[in-house]
Amino acid sequence: MKECLACHKKIGLFRRLASKRFCCQEHEETSWAELQKLAVMRLNQAVNGAGFDSDQAIVPSEAAANPQQHELLTPIPAGA
Repeated sequence: MKECLACHKKIGLFRRLASKRFCCQEHEETSWAELQKLAVMRLNQAVNGAGFDSDQAIVPSEAAANPQQHELLTPIPAGA
């Protein structure tokens, strides 16, 4: 029996047939948002390890409202 990755409730028949891993859209969106935050944190760690300043990374404010169109804009370091 498949369970939601977020709350461990049983996933309904139609969602299972559609190969969904969450019991509802809200849990799926929350999970993706958390994964995106973790990815950005990991990228910032990688950038910091390479000598770049993470304060230069710009995340548009609309990224939170529309994660499908999320873009990370990072200026090119001088001399690169």
